[in-house]
Amino acid sequence: MVEAVFSESACGSLKYAQFFGRGEYGGGLLGIILEPSDGEPSEEEIARLQRRAEEEHRRKWERARPMGGRAQDVYGFSLGLSLGDISEKIPGPIRRQVLCAYCGFSPSVPGIGEQLDRWIDGGAETLRAVLERSAAGEPVRLWYSDQPDELCGFYWLLARLDGLEQCGAVSAVKLPRWDQRDNSVVTYTAWGDVPPGEWSRFLPLEQPISPILRRACANRWRELQEENAPLRTVLNGTLAGVPEDFYDSFIRRTLARMEREFNESRLIGEVIGRCQLGIGDGLIHRRIQAMVDAGELEALTQAAEGDPVYRRMLRKR
Repeated sequence: MVEAVFSESACGSLKYAQFFGRGEYGGGLLGIILEPSDGEPSEEEIARLQRRAEEEHRRKWERARPMGGRAQDVYGFSLGLSLGDISEKIPGPIRRQVLCAYCGFSPSVPGIGEQLDRWIDGGAETLRAVLERSAAGEPVRLWYSDQPDELCGFYWLLARLDGLEQCGAVSAVKLPRWDQRDNSVVTYTAWGDVPPGEWSRFLPLEQPISPILRRACANRWRELQEENAPLRTVLNGTLAGVPEDFYDSFIRRTLARMEREFNESRLIGEVIGRCQLGIGDGLIHRRIQAMVDAGELEALTQAAEGDPVYRRMLRKR
C-alpha cells in the first residue's frame, strides 16, 4: 500500500512507526533538552535525566503496536500548499518561489537553495511515483488533518489521482483534534506531532474515499486554483482562500503581551504555541515584517549571517 503524508516530519515519524515496538527494546540515542538554569547541571543530574528519558522511551516501545509496511511505500510531500500561488499542477518554479518567500531564511544562506530544490524536485518525483503506482492498481492511503498544509495536500493529491484514467482504491485517515488516553487529553495539530508509537492507534479511523468524493475534492481544489488567493486556511471545517493578513489579529493579540523590546523569535514561538493555528514561522515572520515596513514595529538588530531572519530584536513604536 502507498502511504502519503504532507510534511517531512510526518514522513519520518510514519517510517519509524512501521517498526517501532517490534521485538525486544534495544535502546537508542536520545537527546535531552535542558531548561535554562542558574548553573550548569552536574554529571549526576545529566545521568539521571538520561536514565529517565531512556526508561520512558522503553515503556513507549513496549506498549506500541508496529504499523508494519515498508519505508519505500511512504511518500512525503513538503510543498506548503496553503501558501501563495497554486496554479501549477506539478511542483515547479512557481512553488519554489513561494517556498523561498516563506522559508524563514535568506536565499543567500548556503544550503537553502539546495533544500528548496530538493522539496520541489522531490515533490514532482514523488507525485509521479504515487500516480504510477495508483494507476497500476495499488491502493493509496492519505494521512491528513485540518492543518492548512495537510488539508491542501489532501485535496491536491486527490485532484491528481482524479486525473488518472483509472486508479487503485483510495482511503484516508484524518487526525482527530483531541486524543484522550491514560486519564489525559492530547492535542494534535498535524501528523508530524504524533509520536511513532501512536500511529497504529489511529488505523481504525481509516475511511474509504469513493470516486464521487474524490471528484468533489478535485473540483474544490480546481476552484481554489482559479481563485488563487494569497493563503488558504480552514474555516468551519472548510478549506477557504483568505487574504495574506488573515492571521495578523492573532499576531497582534500576542504582541500586546510582549514587552516594548523583544526578540522576534520569541513572538513567533508564542504565536505558534498559544494560538495553535497550524502555520509556520516563515508566514508569521512575513507578517511581522509587514508591520515593520508599515512603521508599527522597529527593527533594532538584524539576524546574524546564516541564522533565520527572525533572530533579531524588535521594538514597538
